Amino acid sequence: LSMFLGYRIMTVVSGSMRPSIEVGDLVVVKNVNSSDLGVGDVIAYVKGKTIVLHRIVKLTRVKGEIAFMTKGDANTAVDPDPVVPEQIVGKLVYVVPRVGYPLVLIAQYEQSYINAVVTTILFIALAYYILSIRVLS
Repeated sequence: LSMFLGYRIMTVVSGSMRPSIEVGDLVVVKNVNSSDLGVGDVIAYVKGKTIVLHRIVKLTRVKGEIAFMTKGDANTAVDPDPVVPEQIVGKLVYVVPRVGYPLVLIAQYEQSYINAVVTTILFIALAYYILSIRVLS
């Protein structure tokens, strides 16, 4: 997640906003005041350890404060939990189609790549250790 002058650039890794936003699209979101948001706006917000990009479908209140019900365009149901202002990363201002797709591919294979590298390093270390014992014996 990068930020420059109140704008953040992210790569879309889920199809929940299809067809308006596709996997691999690069999106630009701008920091905004939650009072400037309304139904129809697409927002990025923090949910657990991930950032979700969904459309506001309803305004609501949580503990007397404004909150937002959201939904991915491709999803059939509204997201179960309201989004509170503290969760909001920004409002979608621009989509660059497919530019971020290489990053999606890297993210998909990153874990298996890391596992392969670590396994190879451990194998080499074990082989070196075994060979060094044989040489010393």
